[in-house]
Amino acid sequence: MDYKDDFEEGYFTTRHGNIFYRHHPGTGSSIFFLHGFGANTMVWQKLVQYIDYSFDVYLIDLLGHGNSDAPKIDYTISVQCESLLDVVGKAKVQNPSIFGHSYGGWVAAYFEYLYNLSKNIILEDPAGISEYFTDILKATDKDTYKNEMVERALRLNSNKEYVLRSIVENDFKGEQLDSAKLAKITKPVLILWGSKDQVVNTKYASVLASHIAGSRVSIIEGAGHDAHFTHAQKVAEELESFINYSDKLKW
Repeated sequence: MDYKDDFEEGYFTTRHGNIFYRHHPGTGSSIFFLHGFGANTMVWQKLVQYIDYSFDVYLIDLLGHGNSDAPKIDYTISVQCESLLDVVGKAKVQNPSIFGHSYGGWVAAYFEYLYNLSKNIILEDPAGISEYFTDILKATDKDTYKNEMVERALRLNSNKEYVLRSIVENDFKGEQLDSAKLAKITKPVLILWGSKDQVVNTKYASVLASHIAGSRVSIIEGAGHDAHFTHAQKVAEELESFINYSDKLKW
């Protein structure tokens, strides 16, 4: 697929504002791709080149990001999940596959915890794991962590500071992916992690897997936090293999 030529653009109206999407219509499984903190749909440009043309692909700008609306609201994970729920409904897709990277992975996992609607989930170096935040607070304080996160994201993509600050303010307010929430995810889950991730250490792959029964872990050797970009072909192969596997299961 070509990011520019093979996708149509549009907006879905949700309860929190308009969500921008790029859609490649296909006859196969529907996959919604959720980018990371401060990013947008452009992060998938390399990956989609290696995704089989038959897949029905939606690239989403999360609320407050990219071309989507950025209302002055409290940017909780639940709000992102509510917007995604409306998007999936407007797209008329039942039981979608959801691929989430970093912050998008947090949203993807929480979405399944809340609604139990996904056919399967692919989590690439996901944020939000409670053990990660416990370790963060052993190494630094909340304010330092929050300021570093915001300052880093402000250098990218013309992001809005009030959106970023709201997101990081909510990092410690009860929506972390703890063992109790993750145990409620019963659909097939593929956990992808870069072996050289310096943003969210690879050790959290096994932590996450220990909380999700039956989940699969695949370490992308040589990749950092953005394997979908640096190792796009490998990630596409893992994605397609996993979806083909989970399509054979009955849920």
